[in-house]
Amino acid sequence: MGVRVKSGMKKVAFYFTALIVFYWLFIRQRRITEKYEIVIPDVVPKSIWEYWADFSNYKRINPTVLDFEIDYERGTYDNWEYGVTYTERLTKLPFTVTIKGKFIVTPEQKHGHFAEPFRIISEHDSCLWIFCSHSDADMTFVATHDGKSTRITETVTFETPVMMTWYYISEFKMQRQYITEQLRTIDFSTV
Repeated sequence: MGVRVKSGMKKVAFYFTALIVFYWLFIRQRRITEKYEIVIPDVVPKSIWEYWADFSNYKRINPTVLDFEIDYERGTYDNWEYGVTYTERLTKLPFTVTIKGKFIVTPEQKHGHFAEPFRIISEHDSCLWIFCSHSDADMTFVATHDGKSTRITETVTFETPVMMTWYYISEFKMQRQYITEQLRTIDFSTV
């Protein structure tokens, strides 16, 4: 003896299940942290930090950035903050995306024997169709042990819909590959 389910209930169950799956794949956010590190030879941290902190140089560092507009600037050399809206070309899809970014730039701060490194902290918000992402980045610029080179370490945490996780990770890695190539071509002694 089986239980009979009316066809209306089957439709409700089907649509409810489809809605749950859609939410889980396309709307629910997954949090991912990636780390990027590079050593730039024969450059002191202050030089590369100042170059990187100036967003007008960003198009040269990251060739996927097409255009930008500074929304606001405030602060001093010791604690500088600015907002920027920029357009970026995606590396794996034939589209561009507009991103809102907020950057906090702080110089090296010495406290006795301890020093806070040169740092750029940033937040970025972007949407590609219905897929929106938020990311936080913390970038430090520290002299290597020999004092002749700079180690750049960037830790990025981004939120992405589950369905787009693979894409955001591959986009991050491809952009960091471009950035590495570009950084190696810049002569920081002339900037």
